[in-house]
Amino acid sequence: MFCAAVVLYSFPLLGQENIQCWGRIFGPDLKPIPGVEVVLSSERQSSGLRSASDASGFFYFLEVPRGRYRIRIDQDRSSFPEKYLGLEAADTFYLEIKILSSSGDKDYSVEVSRDESKFSSETFIPEHQIHDLPSGNSVWSLIENQDFSATTNRIDVGGIWRSIPALFSARGGGSWTQISYLLNGLNITDPYTGGVPLFYPDLWSVGSTRLSNAAHPAEYPSSGGYLDMTTKEGGNDFEGGFTAFYSHKALSSSNISPALQREGLFESHRLNSSFDGNFHFSGPVIRNRLFFFTSLTEMHLSRNIADYEGDDKAAISSGLARPIRLSILSTARVLI
Repeated sequence: MFCAAVVLYSFPLLGQENIQCWGRIFGPDLKPIPGVEVVLSSERQSSGLRSASDASGFFYFLEVPRGRYRIRIDQDRSSFPEKYLGLEAADTFYLEIKILSSSGDKDYSVEVSRDESKFSSETFIPEHQIHDLPSGNSVWSLIENQDFSATTNRIDVGGIWRSIPALFSARGGGSWTQISYLLNGLNITDPYTGGVPLFYPDLWSVGSTRLSNAAHPAEYPSSGGYLDMTTKEGGNDFEGGFTAFYSHKALSSSNISPALQREGLFESHRLNSSFDGNFHFSGPVIRNRLFFFTSLTEMHLSRNIADYEGDDKAAISSGLARPIRLSILSTARVLI
């Protein structure tokens, strides 16, 4: 069986939710300061978004695209140095800016806190957590290991069956098939087979995930919850890497005991061989203006199914190419 999916879209057409960002500016005496201009600019923007603090020191940014941002404040026609922020998920952030000195040092601090009102209905997993904590090389293994409100339909989501998409329920409020998948806010759920995506997600291309469980408000797009995956982006520095995992049947053992043999069981499912490999590369096409991110992942599995002759094999190829204005995602899945 062969299945291939190609998704082509441009960023302005994405269905993603944007970031709501607001904050307050304080002086060295911890009193609010009005009339201070706050500038948010990304690596793709030269002018940036601007907002001035009101009489109570509050400022607001609505519908901010997620990403990496520089922040700068201007007071009395004088600019302070830029600082960097990482606003990864479609959410609400509060920025508390403190001007540290009234002298000519022009220094300030920025504290970023996330709106915690959604913590009971959402789980956000940033990029560093995806790759720093132990997990199998699949989105479903990540859900099983790091999201306490979600349960998969099988324990083996990173072993010999990881080539098959798993089903999961989020906080028990919906069936396995009511889960939706989004890629940068675009719905990629299989309309024919509920609860699975149209293609096999490449975990190495995922920058962050946000799982909304079934405890969310009624206006959310799926009754059973949804998993929104954001893809990685390139920057001003060239970066790349290669990762490979391999396992052989010599490293596994059988769990058939003499007691089971007396019951007529002589063979169990076993992994013959397993290979996972990923190559990714990113960087600027035009510095400060145009960037790219590319990733290619290969998975090959060979399994020995109990009481069946021959080996059961699976091969999956998944790739992502993301320029600044156009994302092309393709994946081919082959089951033999």
